[in-house]
Amino acid sequence: MLLPTVLIIAVNLALGFVVAVGRERMLSIRATMPSEYVPADDVPAKDVHAASANANSPSESEPPAAEGESASDGPTSSQNADADADADAEGLATSPALLSSSEANAEPEAASTAADKGCDAAGEEPTSLPPDDAIEGAPATAGCENDMGSADGGEENATPGDEADGASDDASVDAEQGEPAQEPQTIAVEVAAENASADLPAEWFDVLADIEKEGYGKCQSFVEASTQVLRLEVGRYRGELVQLDGRIRAIFRSFDAAALAVALADLERVNAEWLERQGEAVGHLAARHDNLGDLQATGQRLEDVLLDQTAQIESSCTNVKQLDFAADRDGSQRRLLGEVCRLVDMAHALRDQLQESMLAIIVGENRVATLDRRLHLDALTGFVNRTGLEATLFEWWRDDPNRIRQLSVTMFDVVRIGRFNERYGVATGDGLLEAVGKIIDGTLRKKRGCDLTVRYSGQRFIVSLGDTGPRNATSAAERIRQMIAASTFEVGGEQVEVFVSCGVVEALHADDSRTMLRRLESAVAAAKKLGRTVTCLDEGQGPAAIADPPSYDAKGKIVRLETA
Repeated sequence: MLLPTVLIIAVNLALGFVVAVGRERMLSIRATMPSEYVPADDVPAKDVHAASANANSPSESEPPAAEGESASDGPTSSQNADADADADAEGLATSPALLSSSEANAEPEAASTAADKGCDAAGEEPTSLPPDDAIEGAPATAGCENDMGSADGGEENATPGDEADGASDDASVDAEQGEPAQEPQTIAVEVAAENASADLPAEWFDVLADIEKEGYGKCQSFVEASTQVLRLEVGRYRGELVQLDGRIRAIFRSFDAAALAVALADLERVNAEWLERQGEAVGHLAARHDNLGDLQATGQRLEDVLLDQTAQIESSCTNVKQLDFAADRDGSQRRLLGEVCRLVDMAHALRDQLQESMLAIIVGENRVATLDRRLHLDALTGFVNRTGLEATLFEWWRDDPNRIRQLSVTMFDVVRIGRFNERYGVATGDGLLEAVGKIIDGTLRKKRGCDLTVRYSGQRFIVSLGDTGPRNATSAAERIRQMIAASTFEVGGEQVEVFVSCGVVEALHADDSRTMLRRLESAVAAAKKLGRTVTCLDEGQGPAAIADPPSYDAKGKIVRLETA
């Protein structure tokens, strides 16, 4: 009995000795392993960030060692070392090459996600437009926009290498909590921009270079790059349509069948080229759908909008081909001009939606304050544009965080601008909108702080009035509405009356730009339903028409517009 007991004790002691030796050997092996093979949990924050930056560089494959350490002196964790020893004892081997690959891919993805969320260095979540606004936020009745392109949205690209390196060195691991300190936003933006550039189609780089010259800076996600490329391309497409509209109207004044045939061939070519560009964008978005991160929903809606517009453009092209000028010249001329204006309308609607998408991304990433001031102005009218309004509201509420000061905004929507464009041409419609904007801006008695005229989108203008209550804002809106109605617009010897629908809202304490502007759009929509030449006020209970609006002795102007 004694002998078996002694043997059992001896075997147990031997096994314990073998296990202890094995554990010591594993610990010594891990201590001499290069830092790139150490599991991600054991790498200091500085080394992880450096490895992620180099993972995106085609010229470097080895992550730099932390300051004061060699490449083979990476720190280890006893907990992970024990886990590896246990796995080795069970016959489970982990490939160092796989560990290195997973680390290189994990950090850039995390950095990209941080950039998409737009968290600032303090870890605060900025106020952002929800993804729904990225595509669906544009007005349902866009009408004709009539501008030749405007510079909206963007960012100054100022991330010097010295600042980036210093920010990287400041990253550390909290010894008590064991959690890495939050990276400054500049680092996340850099990594996101590098990832976006690596993923962009080669044919986009020339276009994006032009966009950078406008002052937008580098795109920080694939969705932002797609939006920017399409915004510039749809502006060029719209410009070609406006030129063709003018050419066709000139041909109809002294009908020339040969010249018309050339113009129709050019129209077919312009549409085909735009459809090809739209198709390429849809293909790129679809191929990367599962890798868009937080912007996946925005990318999907953009893809859906492009597909819908493709179907509508193809329908217009088919309608144009079916026109028979020999059998019905007048009817065919009218229908052709209608189809061209329809194509222009679609270009306007898409650009408005792209602009909303850009603003959703910029606001969501807390980049409004960094926008280049050159991007705040509308190219057609010279007034503040939609992006400039967003920046102004940001500054106003930043300086008044407790919302003590009153702020009211009014919107003016030019009635039936689409019919005006069909009759007189899109270029003439541009002149009309420019003239209406000047009338609106000329009524402002003070221009300081938040008091400004804004070209909001297409045929819509906004007047924002700081330190002004809703009733005084309504009086100002009525004065402007009546002055426009009293004005006469002359086009080629014809006199044309122009009317606007008005909406007025006061910014509520809980409002941000998104909710306030949605309320404003709802007020204008209500005014249109009630007769179009109406002003509706929303003081927080929904829009309602102004009962017995004050009557002003408005002295109208005579405005002469050039015809196409």
